[in-house]
Amino acid sequence: QALVYVSCFNKRITHAKNKYNKQSGRQPHPLDDVPHIDVLFAEVYRLKSPSCPGGFRYLAVEDHLEGDYEKWNNNDGFVNKTDCMKCKVAQAFSHFSYEKSDRKEMVVDIQGSGNSDTCMYTDPQLHSVMKEFGRADRGTAGIDTFFATHKCNFICKAIGLP
Repeated sequence: QALVYVSCFNKRITHAKNKYNKQSGRQPHPLDDVPHIDVLFAEVYRLKSPSCPGGFRYLAVEDHLEGDYEKWNNNDGFVNKTDCMKCKVAQAFSHFSYEKSDRKEMVVDIQGSGNSDTCMYTDPQLHSVMKEFGRADRGTAGIDTFFATHKCNFICKAIGLP
């Protein structure tokens, strides 16, 4: 599900840049520095293990994450307040996912690595009004906690988030 929101977010950023460039005659815009975002795909393996409850254990496997690992927000209201572009992108992405889902879901627990071109997210969590994404989905309480700490930034404003 997070991949759908990532794709939509990247398209919204590109659309906002293109619209600005047409209106301004290609003057520099702060969105020009917003990195593309992506999510690592995790595969989950079910392994027989007689010593585990139910006789199985599970192993999640992802590709190697290049660069320094960073945490930009979590599922309990933490927002990395560092004034860096990757932090701003993560917070705007969480906010965007909520609006894009008609205020029914939000991608949080944004972590991974990145540079000036790309941010690679790993193991995101979704909050949903219906609490349909497992134990860490805190529902509307999690969404409310995000917004209690979130401050809209120039990305939120440039892509038209309320």
